[in-house]
Amino acid sequence: MIAAFENFLTYLHSQLPTLNASGKLKWIHVGNEIDAYLGSNSARWAEWQTFFNAAKAQIESPSLWGSSINVSSVVEYGAITNNNIRPLYLSFLPSMDSAALTYYPLNADFTVKPTSVVATDFDFMASTITSKPILLQENGYLWTLGLSNNDSTEKLALQRLRDELLARSWVQ
Repeated sequence: MIAAFENFLTYLHSQLPTLNASGKLKWIHVGNEIDAYLGSNSARWAEWQTFFNAAKAQIESPSLWGSSINVSSVVEYGAITNNNIRPLYLSFLPSMDSAALTYYPLNADFTVKPTSVVATDFDFMASTITSKPILLQENGYLWTLGLSNNDSTEKLALQRLRDELLARSWVQ
């Protein structure tokens, strides 16, 4: 698996000469919402650690992108709120260049949480992840799933999300 991914990275690099030369490529994420598969299984996290370390070494090799690229894996916000997953994620975090998360304020049944939780959630992110920059790969409210037909509610929710992000010192 590692060799196949290394071959993929080499091929991908060869297909992006203009982007590579532009200096605009800043991040490469190896895996999206990995916690959905890894869960609280420590053996899976250990396997992922091995895979990630090999991928990161390949990405940062001088023949590919070098050490100027920020390499991380993305987890869902729920990974840091789950008492069984959080320790596994925090053990993995030192291997990454940033803490990349997706954030959608949802209940377990995928109904939307009130906008009042956003500030508390962002504060929790910052207090839990203190050793790395936080990168929100995705964030928003899932109105497009038909959970709301109210345009004004959607607009207010997105404005609140934006305002809370801009109020955080860790947002660049």
